[in-house]
Amino acid sequence: MKNKLSVIVFSILIALPVLIMAQPKQPWWKAIRFTRIPMEDTLTTRVPCIAVSQDNVIWTGREGFLCGWDDTKKQWDYHKIGDSIQAIDIEETKGTFWIATAKRKVIEYDKATKAKKVHTLTSLKRPYVHINTLFVENSNNIWIGTDEGLVLLKQTYGEWKNTAIPDLVNMEVYDIVRHNGVIKVATDMGLYQYLGTSWSPVPKYDRKKIWSADVNPAEELFLAYNVGKKDYVFSENTQIGVDSSRRYRFNDILADDYGRFWGATLGGVYAWADVFGYWHYFNDLNSDLNVSEAYVSAQDVKSGIWVGAKEGLYKIIDITKKEEEVATPVTPPVVVPKPGNTEEISDTIAYLQRTSDVHLVLVLDISGSMQTSITRMGLAFKNILKYLPPKDHISIITYANKAEVIAENWSADKTTKKRIAELFDGFTYKGGTNIKAALNKALSVSQDNKIPGGNNRIVLVSDANFDVPGRYPTASQIASYGIKFSVFCSQKKTKAQEKELMELTKRGKGNYFNFAVGNTRTIEQAFWSELMGE
Repeated sequence: MKNKLSVIVFSILIALPVLIMAQPKQPWWKAIRFTRIPMEDTLTTRVPCIAVSQDNVIWTGREGFLCGWDDTKKQWDYHKIGDSIQAIDIEETKGTFWIATAKRKVIEYDKATKAKKVHTLTSLKRPYVHINTLFVENSNNIWIGTDEGLVLLKQTYGEWKNTAIPDLVNMEVYDIVRHNGVIKVATDMGLYQYLGTSWSPVPKYDRKKIWSADVNPAEELFLAYNVGKKDYVFSENTQIGVDSSRRYRFNDILADDYGRFWGATLGGVYAWADVFGYWHYFNDLNSDLNVSEAYVSAQDVKSGIWVGAKEGLYKIIDITKKEEEVATPVTPPVVVPKPGNTEEISDTIAYLQRTSDVHLVLVLDISGSMQTSITRMGLAFKNILKYLPPKDHISIITYANKAEVIAENWSADKTTKKRIAELFDGFTYKGGTNIKAALNKALSVSQDNKIPGGNNRIVLVSDANFDVPGRYPTASQIASYGIKFSVFCSQKKTKAQEKELMELTKRGKGNYFNFAVGNTRTIEQAFWSELMGE
């Protein structure tokens, strides 16, 4: 009996580690902890808005102060603004802060010099309009969402003017995002999008109260909206979750770099627990979070998650990983071609060793005659694309009867490369050739996303059946902004036509290349020349 008991005890001891190891992995949402950022000042704790600067400082508006939390130095930086701050956005190219305050004021603020320029939204009727959101499209266009509608603050020839958008007058505008190069706004009357000349409702989300919108790194659009007594969260095609209680409306939603969904709601902070299909509520039982109202969520440049709430600023920590691992997203390695083509290896090595970053704007003619040519060019470009590092950026404009921006300033990361490759497989080829509209859009996109000191280029891919000399002024204008303009021609030309095209690219300080003959390898070599700034 004693021997049997010893065997049983021994067996249990041996099996115990195996049983422990066999336990299912803890769901990520159970491993989340919130840490409240200390606020040792006399300001109120309420954090209604968050903006993240390129140096990874978390900026909030509290009373009349712009307050920046440096999580590395563990200290606050204070800038007195004066009025109550309602929304913040940062113009990344200049580092300029745009701050919405009470009494229809928008302040342009330089943190370094502490210089302030105040813009009053005179296009709004009521003096005490509430500004819900700010979106800096570029250095000239600032979109402002209010409880009286949408306003565009625009600078033309050095003069700032503000205009209320007639199509959205008297609507409550809650959020503004850019999705696939298109500005979209969430309102109490549905989702609206700006198609270059006018605003129109997105039919799927018409007449719904859209509380919040977000675009994740894969460029998917996510929306939180209300129907009746339920709040839904949807991606473009899939329902993420539903909250059956109206008091927990979504003030903000966030789709982070790890594919997780966060909701800042009137009832606190939620995360989508996809294993069980419901929103998991975080409270002070598993953290120092004690939130009755959460207003905004944001992701910093290292993929850390932050929440602005009634009780203060909170950072989210995943205790299953080291903080450094959570904070630093994985950068995909650059793929170097296998030996086999000396020219390709040489070009790739030279490209990886270059010092300037790239913003390449591809302008693609998708009129009826171009299908075979764009397919050939697309095959070459997809071969090139897989070698580009994430710091390089691609924009794509297509045109036939009209021009359309289908990708704007997309980073060449793994997900985006796949999406760009898919774009080339989905073009519809028909219509005429509106080259004027296409080049105007290309110049606008390139200016808006210009990399200071970088290799900024526009490459037109076309059969060049347009008035070439008529485009000389456009090419010169592009070059005057420090942007190079090249043409990849898909059709054989006479000597006179070739001379005109070479003059066009000479004025644009770019290159002329005809791929009417040759294989995709010659097109690849031409692309390498553009990317290396030659």
